[in-house]
Amino acid sequence: MNTLKKEASCMKNHKKRINVTMGRLLKNTRRKQKKTGREMHKYNEQAAKVIFERRNKGKPILFIDLHGLTVKEALSYLEERLNKLLANDVDDSLHCVTGAGHHSPGHLAKIKPAVHDLIIKMKLRYEVENVGEYIIHC
Repeated sequence: MNTLKKEASCMKNHKKRINVTMGRLLKNTRRKQKKTGREMHKYNEQAAKVIFERRNKGKPILFIDLHGLTVKEALSYLEERLNKLLANDVDDSLHCVTGAGHHSPGHLAKIKPAVHDLIIKMKLRYEVENVGEYIIHC
């Protein structure tokens, strides 16, 4: 009987050590995942900046090309530009190239409808220049 109690006690201690070890492994894994996620976010931001600058290099402030960006990135750059133009107290017309979605999966535009929603939300007047471009009055 005494042997059974010792075995049960050993088994209980063994399970505790396994649980502690597993907890440490999980904590380390979560820490590594968070670090990797932060690095990924940083590199995605850098890539978006390069893409945006390449597409818009040498273009006037009243032109913005959002090709190659994610919807979130595109809206961030557009909103920043619109706020800058709205602050200058001049009636401007921003040519905003969204693309028509030809390179998107299923050939469905993603940036264009998001830009349209932003224009409506900001209560700005606009014209559709062509399938992949708006003229936004701000």
